[in-house]
Amino acid sequence: MSRRQINYWNIAAVRMTAAVLLALVVSVSFGSLPRHALADTKSSAKPAPTLPAAIEARQRGRYEEAQELITELLAADPADRAIRLEEVELGLQTGQADKAFKSLRGLTQGGANEARPWGVQALAEIERGDFAAAASSVKEALSRDQADVSARLASARLAYERGEIEEAISAYRWFVKYYNRVQPTDAITLLVVAEGASQYARLKHVTQIFDFTVNTLCPDALKADPLCWESHVLAGLLFLEKYNEGDARREFDAALAINPNAAIALAGSAALQARGGNWAMATTLAEKALEINRYCQLAWQVKLEVTVAQGNPEKASAILMKCAPLFPGNQRWVARLLADEWRKTRVPSASEAMEALQIDALKNCGTSACREAVTLLERNVAPGEFYCELAAAFEPTRQTALVEALYTKGTEIAPQLSAPRVALAMQLMQQGKLNEARHWLDEAFKADPYHVRVSNMRKVVKVLDSYETITTDHFVIRYDKAEDGLLIKLLVPYLEETYEQLATLYQYEPPTRTTVEIFNKTKGLGGHQWFSARMIGLPWIQTIGASTGYIIALTSPNGIESPYDWGRVLRHELVHVFTLQQTEFRIPHWFTEALAVRSEGIARPDSWNRLLCERVPKRNLRRLDQLTE
Repeated sequence: MSRRQINYWNIAAVRMTAAVLLALVVSVSFGSLPRHALADTKSSAKPAPTLPAAIEARQRGRYEEAQELITELLAADPADRAIRLEEVELGLQTGQADKAFKSLRGLTQGGANEARPWGVQALAEIERGDFAAAASSVKEALSRDQADVSARLASARLAYERGEIEEAISAYRWFVKYYNRVQPTDAITLLVVAEGASQYARLKHVTQIFDFTVNTLCPDALKADPLCWESHVLAGLLFLEKYNEGDARREFDAALAINPNAAIALAGSAALQARGGNWAMATTLAEKALEINRYCQLAWQVKLEVTVAQGNPEKASAILMKCAPLFPGNQRWVARLLADEWRKTRVPSASEAMEALQIDALKNCGTSACREAVTLLERNVAPGEFYCELAAAFEPTRQTALVEALYTKGTEIAPQLSAPRVALAMQLMQQGKLNEARHWLDEAFKADPYHVRVSNMRKVVKVLDSYETITTDHFVIRYDKAEDGLLIKLLVPYLEETYEQLATLYQYEPPTRTTVEIFNKTKGLGGHQWFSARMIGLPWIQTIGASTGYIIALTSPNGIESPYDWGRVLRHELVHVFTLQQTEFRIPHWFTEALAVRSEGIARPDSWNRLLCERVPKRNLRRLDQLTE
């Protein structure tokens, strides 16, 4: 999706983190003062102890200064509710959730008749996993003001967390009606409306609302308040969700230009780095975000995903033990805890997993992760996000039958959610199940036409449909007949000969034919762009050939400027098919790569020898457990 239009390019929809969202609705409470750019961030003069000065210091990320000003203001007038609300907002923005919640309780129990403290408290109680208390707080808020945006947001969240998806859709639709009726103009109300309306768009698939959010609501919020960095974050998270990485980066950078200490903006930047494989930078940014706000879910998610990608399950487990207790009852983290427990004991088959996820089976299990899952599943009748996240946890291990079953379950119990459809479609494409994937790609596109990977993968399917197909004893080969007809005459016998050699070497044969797809230039795009889109749904990956263990895809040597040894590439990728399937995808990544490189039959390059001569005497070598870092 572009900045002007949301179109082409582990899972659950990306939402603003609890701390940012709560801070937004706190800002509306009691008509707190509007935020304006009162002074330059580098001003050396100490600001006067005024509430606007404290607000500006917080929005600029000068948190210590903001706290000093609030302390001075409360010393002068401890009963001022607007100052108390600013104290709450600062606490939420800097991860002092307990302190902020205590202040909130003081406001709700102070005898005043305002609705919004109760609504804000309800949102805080949802994040703390206290859903019964949240329902009570929503009731208190709405009894005072039926139009309170914080209470309405909490009410919608509660319906969603109970699995009452249709009720949640109706509750989120309230924000669309409210905007049309009231036409709010202040920045914070606009962003709360944008959050509620975006959730409605996700669940009801009214995707033009995403355009309206990034092109109207967020810009209008910035016009109303130039310090409203949260508007950039909201837009950035939407772009991140849709895999529009260029616009996401610009939005997060714009937020950090206003507030360099905005934890959620740092986490968004970390997520972008992780997607690009820049794991060290992703980890650095995520850790910086968590130093500021330990309740930043996106930062924890990045840390976890990077650790998993680096092949360090024990470290990933340690991260889970730290972050999951911060978000009790949260579908994402309950799923990850259960997945981690399965990993430590025994990963179940697809059928075993479905049995293990029954309430009675979970109760008999008795572990803390199972107890968390019981609480969640008894509360939520349609936890599609839970099943989606549980499946995502096993994607890196290539347990395809289990992953497919869990994603399918997510689509069945929560058909309104687009994330399970998208994930299932991508999983089926990885397995080479083109016909099944076609159906789910179309379903995913209906639910979310702005998802870049879905859009690109549908185009890949159309290209493959236009290709010629050859079926041999061991392969199904798709290729551009006009461009690669001669290549195929050489490639087919080479593939079959290589297959026989590897079958003898490994004493194993894959149970089904392996799909081989050769991409050449078409429809104005190069073969490598189509190959990249086939593998990841995005227009660029560095390699020219790849295998998922079920399929082999490569850029045609006739569709690339620099020629390459296609036989060597095919042999390398076919080794992956054998070793991954023979070990049921349990072989370490470094091991299958080592076997594939060795099979190429080439002498070790001189540059590698020089590197070994340099490092061996210094004992500067990696251990086996470091090879994926």
